[in-house]
Amino acid sequence: MDKPIRIALVCTSLNQLGGRDNHLKNMYLNLDEDQFKVFLFCCTSLENEFKEFMVNNGVKPEDLVLLSRFKK
Repeated sequence: MDKPIRIALVCTSLNQLGGRDNHLKNMYLNLDEDQFKVFLFCCTSLENEFKEFMVNNGVKPEDLVLLSRFKK
């Protein structure tokens, strides 16, 4: 079988936990692992809370990349 297709899900603004976080988590968890390798790239002011939420809900830490948040 061919290698899984790699997908990067990118979210540049997560300032609270809620709908977007759940949406990213659900896409990550529900795409077929045999067909897709999913990575999450997120920019958030709540890095520790976001990482804890994602990892506690099944996202592998090595698939989660937190980007530094810079002020505009």
